[in-house]
Formats: sequence, C-alpha cells, structure tokens
Amino acid sequence: AEGHKSPKDSRVVWLGHTDRILSTGWDGSRVREVRIRDIRNFSKPYKIQPFDSSTGILMPLYDTDTNMLFLAGKADVSIMYWEVAEKEPFLTEGLKHNGSVQTKGACLVPKRGLDVMSGEVNRVLQLTSNAIIPITYQVPRKTYREFHSDIFPDTPGYDPSTTVTQWLNGSSAQVKNISLDPSKRSNSNFQIHRGPLSKREEPKIPEPDVPVPAPRSRISNGTECKPVSEVRPTLTKPMVAVKPSFMPAKLSPTPKPALRSSFPLQENKNLTNEDDPSADMPVKKNLAQLRKNFETNEEVTDGNIGGKCIEVEEEPTKTRGISISQLRKNYEAKEEPKETADNTEDDNSSKLASIRKAFESRSISVDEKIVERRREEVRQEQTIQEEEKENLSEPIPHRDNSNRVSAAERRKTFEQRMSSVEEKPSSPTPKRTNVTRSFRRVCKFRHLKGTPGHKSTFIENLRELSRTTPGECDGLAANSEYVVLPLSGPGGKLSVIKHKNPGRLPDGVIPSLMNSSNVMDFTFDPFNDHTLAVACDDGKINLWHIPEGGLTQPTNQPNETFMDLGSADKVTILKWHPLAAGILAAASGDLTVKIWDIHRQSVAIVLTGHPDQIFSMAWSPCGRYLATMCRDSHMRIYEPRHSTVPISEGNGPVGVRGARILWALNGKFIVTLGFSKVSERQISVYKSTDLTKPANTVGIDVSPAMLIPFYDPDSSTLFTTGKGDSTIYAYEIGSDYPHLFPLSHHKCGSVHQGLVLLPKQMCDVRQVEFCKALRLTSSVLEPLSFTVPRVKTELFQDDLFPPTFVSWEPVMTAAEWLGDTNRPPRTLSLQPSDMLSLSESREQQSPGSAQPNNGNGTSHTHVRHETPPFLKGMVPTEVRQTQYKV
Repeated sequence: AEGHKSPKDSRVVWLGHTDRILSTGWDGSRVREVRIRDIRNFSKPYKIQPFDSSTGILMPLYDTDTNMLFLAGKADVSIMYWEVAEKEPFLTEGLKHNGSVQTKGACLVPKRGLDVMSGEVNRVLQLTSNAIIPITYQVPRKTYREFHSDIFPDTPGYDPSTTVTQWLNGSSAQVKNISLDPSKRSNSNFQIHRGPLSKREEPKIPEPDVPVPAPRSRISNGTECKPVSEVRPTLTKPMVAVKPSFMPAKLSPTPKPALRSSFPLQENKNLTNEDDPSADMPVKKNLAQLRKNFETNEEVTDGNIGGKCIEVEEEPTKTRGISISQLRKNYEAKEEPKETADNTEDDNSSKLASIRKAFESRSISVDEKIVERRREEVRQEQTIQEEEKENLSEPIPHRDNSNRVSAAERRKTFEQRMSSVEEKPSSPTPKRTNVTRSFRRVCKFRHLKGTPGHKSTFIENLRELSRTTPGECDGLAANSEYVVLPLSGPGGKLSVIKHKNPGRLPDGVIPSLMNSSNVMDFTFDPFNDHTLAVACDDGKINLWHIPEGGLTQPTNQPNETFMDLGSADKVTILKWHPLAAGILAAASGDLTVKIWDIHRQSVAIVLTGHPDQIFSMAWSPCGRYLATMCRDSHMRIYEPRHSTVPISEGNGPVGVRGARILWALNGKFIVTLGFSKVSERQISVYKSTDLTKPANTVGIDVSPAMLIPFYDPDSSTLFTTGKGDSTIYAYEIGSDYPHLFPLSHHKCGSVHQGLVLLPKQMCDVRQVEFCKALRLTSSVLEPLSFTVPRVKTELFQDDLFPPTFVSWEPVMTAAEWLGDTNRPPRTLSLQPSDMLSLSESREQQSPGSAQPNNGNGTSHTHVRHETPPFLKGMVPTEVRQTQYKV
C-alpha cells in the first residue's frame, strides 16, 4: 500500500491485538498527519488526522490496555494525547501537555513500573537536551485506598511464552497476563543483575579515628605548615625561622619514647622540671643538650630559610620555646661535648640558670621585629573596623587615614555646605547611563484592551475549513464587506462570506470559488471590495469579481486569468500596490518577482537576484520600493522602476522555516519576523537605510508556528500571532531605542486558525476603538475590538487618531506609476462632525482664552465653581443639564 506522500521519515505502530496499524508522517503539503489502516483493507486508510506543518517527526506511543495514544514531536515543547476508538471518530483528542523545553525523544514506562495505588495509568519519559522529565497521567478517583481494576486490566507479564527455536518452528503463543493488583502479585524470580538484595553486604561505614595528641612542636620539610592539635598556654610566636645551619641534613629515624621535660618561659618563674617523672636523674645530660642547642652565635632571622620552618602554636600574650625532648630527637646526630664528672650539683644549677636567662633574652630580641609588626597589623585592623562601624550611619565618599575628621566635624561641614546657595558641589552627581529610554517613554497604547464581540455578532457553523495553508499565505483575507476562508478538499475552494451578516450558516453546500488547482495565496484589491486575486500552484493568477450581495452558489469560472507563458512555476505570494490601481506583484517559484499590469494583462517588470525561495514581500508606504525576504536569510530592497536587482541587502532571520517582512513608520524602519537558530520566534527592527544589523531584536517564545504580522500605521502598533496560538502579541514601534515597546498582550479563550485586520474606517472612534479584527477559530468567526481606556469618551481623542491614509482610493493609475510618477497618499480625519476633539476642549479650558468686555475697556471673568459631589443629587435635573451644556 502507498504510505505517506512525503519522502520524509515516518513511524508505524500496531494498535494492540487488533488488525489495525497506525502510522505518522507528512502529506504532500508538508503537514504532519496520522493515518490508521486495517490490514484487511490495507490499500486505503480509513482515518487521516492532519496536524501542523512542523519539521519534527511525530513519535507514536500507544498503550494497549487503555487505548491511549501519545504523540511526541521532535523539537516540540508539547506532547499530545489522543484516545483510539474502533468506531467514529476513531481518534478523540485529550488534554495536551505543554512543556517548556524541546523534546529529543520519548518512551512509555512499563505497566509494572506505575504507581497503581495512586491512579497512575501511564507515565511518559520525555528526553530533553539535558534531562529526562517524567510526565504522569492519573485518573482522578474519590479514594485510592483500594485497587481500581476497571482502569487497570490484566497486562502482559514478563515471562516469555516461546523460545527462539519454537518461534522459528511456527509457534505463536501469547504472553501470559498478570494482574497489577499488588495483593495478587506472585513472588516471581526476578533477575537482579547486582545479586539478591538479601545477600548484598551492608556498606561499611568507616569508624572515626581516635584523636591522638600531636607533638608540641614539629619541624616541617615544606612551606605549608599545618596546625598542631594541642594548644599550650605558653606559646606566643607564630613561626621561628632557622637558618640551614640549625637544621640537620637528614632527619634521624623515629627515636624511642624519651623522658618528658618542659621549660615554661614565663616571667617571675624559675626553671622547673615537675612534669618529668625521673627528676632524680643526673642533670649532666640535660646540660650538655642545652649547651649544644643554645650556645651558638648564629643569628635567627625572620622568614622561611631553606624551605624549612619550625611551626608552633600561637598565643598572643605568652612567650614560647622549643621542647628539649624534640630538640634532642632532631640534633642527637651532632657531636656532643663531653662534660666533666666532677661538676657539682650547685655548678649545674648555676649554669642551667644562666643558659635559661640567655635563651629568654635571645628569644625576645630575635623576634622583636616580628612581634611588633604583627601588633601593628592588629592595631590597624581594629582601627579599620571601628571606622567602618562609625561610618555606617554617615557614609564618606573618600577615607584618608592620614587626616581623619570626626563625625561631628563632617556633619557640621556638610550642613554649612548645604546652607550655602552660591557654593558649588564638590563633585557632580554621576550620570545614570544604565537606564534606557524605555523607562521614561510613555506609550499611549500601553494598556490597550482586546474585547471579543457578543455571541450574536459571531458567524457560526463554519464547515470544511482547511487546516493546511502554505507557509507564505496568511490564511485569511478581508475588506470592509467580505472575508475569504480556504476550504479543504481538491480544486482550491475559497468561501466568501459577508462578515456584516452574523449568525449561523445554513447546512448544505457552501458557496465558494473553485480554482483549477491548489491555492497558494489570495488577497483583495484595496481599491475594489469585489475583486479578489488568487495565486495557484499551476502558475496561474485568477481574478474573481464577487457580485453584489455575495456568492449564492459555487462557481469555477474566474473573470480573468493571467499566466506568464515563459514560466509555468507556481505563484506563491501576491501583493497589490498601495497607491497605484492595477499594479500587482507576484512572487514565483522560479525565484523572481513579476510586477503585473492588470489592465494590460502583461508583466511589466521582472525582479531578479534571489538564490532561493521567497518567503515574504511588502510594498513601502510611498509605493517606490519593494522589500523581500528570502530563504537564504537575506532581505533585499528593490526600486522596481529603476533597477531589477536589489539596491540594498542585509541579513535577516537565520531560520529556514519561514519569515515575514513589513515597513513601519512611513518607511523609515523595516520589521522582520522569523526564527532563530534554536527555533525561537523573534521580531527584529532594522533601519531602512542600514540593513547590516538589526537595531533591536525581541524574542517571543519557542513554537513551530510562524508569526504573522498585522500593522496599524496610524498607531504604529504591531499585532502578531501564529496559527494554533491563543495569544495576540502587541508592540508599539517607535523611532527611539529600543524601537519595540511591549503593550498589553491579548489572551484569547481558545486557539485560533487565523487573524485579519479590518480597514481603519470601520473603527468606532466614539468608543476609542483604534483597531478592529476578525478572529477565526475551528468553526466560528468572531469580531475582536481593540480599545484604549479613556475617561472623557465623549470627546474625540485626536492624540490617538491622527489623520489616516485613504488606503481605499488610488492616487494614480498603473500607467502613471510605470511612467515614474510619484504622489503622496491622501489622508482623512476620522473625527465625526458632532464631536469635539480633546485638544480643542483643552484650548477652551485654558486660562489664556478670550474674555468678554464690559464696554469700559475692562473685562470681567466669571468663575463658575463645580457643584460638590454630595450636592449633585440635590440639584434639579434642568439645572444639572444646563451645567453640563455650559
């Protein structure tokens, strides 16, 4: 059987244990679709469900137990849910999941992994660029205490029904079903790749090490010194640097435990040895060690010499020394001087006292500079902290530590400076450069309000509407009388309806214009409400003249048909000239733009220079230039009467999914709408004289639908939305930066298929309505009014309604325009004759208005006071009306 018409990828899935197959792909118009076939009649699908024209393939995820179908499109942010049935309508749309990140892949969690006691019937795992997001589908129930078997039927189990050999021999046994009821599940032998849980060893928790007292001081071989766990109250020096002559060439092996001895170096205390349990040992050995350690003329300086430092504990107010036991360990390799045995105990004591005195004096003198420097640093830090606390209540622009001034003197100086009028400030106030003008700009349309019409103004029962239109077509066209809607089916049918006649359309045959082939684009003649131009994919341009009163029956005979015999490529875009009658620009598939003279039925000008497909084009308000947007991400400006090649060129949107272009602010700026590299919809503003880079770019959101612009030149308001959106974005385009000023966006109650603005003369200025549009939904056409809230609605708001362009009347003929004639467009005031404008009302209320003269050369001013609000109810009706008139 023939599958999808597009040669792109497609997916297929069986619909459970049935004879039906579901596939996803694209049709001939590059629209994503879903087809359901019955294998008993495989040649023809019995259900075709079209979607949108996105480039990501729809991945079907089908659940056999619940008949739930999930469609996840690649690069989409939403996941659709449909329910498959065996009879009409076969596919029923459910709730759509709208996410915020693009989908890279998706899959269903097996039934055995669901939380059935919470009503979870399905769980979709969405793969994004950096995460896996679970999406739960839960059936609401009053209580979840019991298992609901009606939503959880028996599901295929996990035991295989056949082996490979049996299947090759023709066996086709089904997998046994199991119940999802937790109370009925059997304890089957699951395959656990990490072994049974019962035999898995508990993770060993490492026991904390018992802290062992560290030595009182140590010598490190590196520059990094670690703290010692034991704190001695007699320590004061943070570091004692020793020259290499004091250090041994190589540390000796770890000695055996030696006798402990300590020398508390405190004032007014003698050397004691109370901690030594063997105090009765001879002092001879201790004297030799002390002489070896301290009787040296080597100078100890501050620093880290030889990469070695002696690290000790720090105590701010104590002095410290090096323990004798540690020094004995480090220096026992040196030669010890021999002591005479006949030294008496008194001599030893005197020598020990002299050594202690020499050590104390040298320790203090050696590190005197270090201690003084550290004390100075501490004093400076304390001074800075005190100043910071003091400055919290009175900040000072500059602090000078050399000449400090008290807080009272600074306050007195500041008051004198402020009281002096002639004195200039010491330093100018810094200019705020980080605030853009958007914070100071006043947008009159900032709080615009979109109001849909009453249901009695709707046109209902719209049937057979086409859901697929080419990317270059806006999908809807309207003028002051008619609106054109594309219909589905072959032949390119267009329905023409009078939008001034609301109500429900009758059932039966829809009056339509039947073209010979598929419709690519259609547009009304701006100077004739009954003329419609239609572009077809067979290269023809059909010109239809709608009779008075509208269509009453289908017709397939256009009044005029134009076709370039030199090229049979399809015509994709049609644009009427805004000022000259009978000039029509048509973009063709041969990458050219042909400018037709309708009255002569011939091509007058052919514009070239496009290397790829043309996405959009627009005439300038003056009618001299034509701007185009191409698939190669370049926009071009032509002056057709003087050159067939572009006179200016610049970079536009980088995406290849479509783009739009239009002129703004009387041709001073060009606005483009398209996609970024990450499929984000963007709006960019360019100066028409500089297309090298955009003046500003605003990102909207990530969506596959193309943004279609609708521009009101009087208010300089840009409305934009896409097919399938429910929000109409509004921006004011200004000549000052950032050029795009966001207004109040209008959120609709449902998604729409299209939008079109009506001519300006149809706006009700009495209700401060500055824009009027028609919004098309799935089967209803509803009017939409955009107003600005004002207090004095009885006055004509001339600040909101400037003289508008008379776009419904031409200013020149086709021959005049082709003869290089230029005329400005005419303007017309929308002010009714019976309304007073807002500016005139202000002039009458201004104090400088003329006063009556009493004949003596002096004028008397009569001041009328307004009646207080609480007395207005007491004033008679006649007097109240007289007050209002006055």
